[in-house]
Amino acid sequence: MRVLVVDDSPFVRGVVKSVLSKEGFEVLTASSVKEGIEMLNENPDLIILDIHLPDGEGFEILKYYPPEKVLVFSSDKDIALRALELGVLDFLPKPQHPGDMAKVVLLAREVLFPEEGKPLKIPTAQKEKFRPEIVLVGASSGSPKSLIKIFSEKKVNIPVIICLHIQKYFAESFAERLGAKVIYPEGGTISVDKYLLYPSTNYRFVSKYTIKEDKTDTPFKPSVDIIFSSAAKFFKDKTLGIILSGIGKHGQKGAMEIKNFNGKVLAQDKRVAPVWGMPSAVVGIADEFLTDEGIIKSLEDWGVF
Repeated sequence: MRVLVVDDSPFVRGVVKSVLSKEGFEVLTASSVKEGIEMLNENPDLIILDIHLPDGEGFEILKYYPPEKVLVFSSDKDIALRALELGVLDFLPKPQHPGDMAKVVLLAREVLFPEEGKPLKIPTAQKEKFRPEIVLVGASSGSPKSLIKIFSEKKVNIPVIICLHIQKYFAESFAERLGAKVIYPEGGTISVDKYLLYPSTNYRFVSKYTIKEDKTDTPFKPSVDIIFSSAAKFFKDKTLGIILSGIGKHGQKGAMEIKNFNGKVLAQDKRVAPVWGMPSAVVGIADEFLTDEGIIKSLEDWGVF
């Protein structure tokens, strides 16, 4: 599998090539927009893209290559938001040493070697009877564009809690884009509104409408499993969990707990999930796998919007 690295820094290109080559990937490199476009003839399976290049913006390459197979290196909030709205997989700061490449390696594996899974279906009649009291969303790489599509500019009738793995410095900007409030490490009381859990902290429900910090150490924070499981204990069969694109099996245990309390779980269909890891982990658990439009329709049918 081929990975194209477009970056004007020889050091960054070297770090990425060194790490990914050891993982078995064929790595191609380019140092400008022009070289990057020319390298598209080599049919890369994934692009790692810098935006500030000597001859223009890296965004130019997205005119010729699907954004859902692009990882952007940037620490600029405006660039990150623009990139996510275009549908890129994720954005990360440029690596300073090989140890910063862990998430890049995970993403490359998930995108290039997705697990298989069979979508499940539930009858429409079940949707009409269900009335959740809370919506919990587990999301990671590849999901911000879907989150914007599903929740931005929507007025909600119940609390919506979004557990998203993003960089901390971008939390407030992204929450504003969704029209959501940020729940910070000290926790808080929720009401009818949209909320984004602040990154790099774990949270759990300690009562039906109170969220507090959880000190459990997990590989990715906020933990989808902890927030899903703790909410299900209070909201029981009125709990709705949604699993969107992301790395690994985060949310699998939490989704199972929601189902144990007879709540419902929706997941993003493989046809539209850029990273199939998290949705694939709930095959056999989720009630239905849907496109973004299908998720919106279900939320409308169930009175969330």
